[in-house]
Parts: sequence; structure tokens; C-alpha cells
Amino acid sequence: MNMYYQMHGRNYWNCDFKGTGLVTFSDPSYGSCRYSQQ
Repeated sequence: MNMYYQMHGRNYWNCDFKGTGLVTFSDPSYGSCRYSQQ
């Protein structure tokens, strides 16, 4: 979701995912699955 938001412009309408997003304060990466920070 963050990558979509970053790539399609930082507009509020590009950040509405019908409540399916989750704000996290810790890195959600695990094993070989790495999330990039923007």
C-alpha cells in the first residue's frame, strides 16, 4: 500500500484502502520477506 501511495502521488485519495491498511511502528519484515521504508 505504501508503495502504491508513493508511486501514484502523495494524495489523500491514493491512500484510501477501505480500512484494510495497518499503521505499524516496527519493521514488519520477516525471514527473506523485506519491506522497504519510504
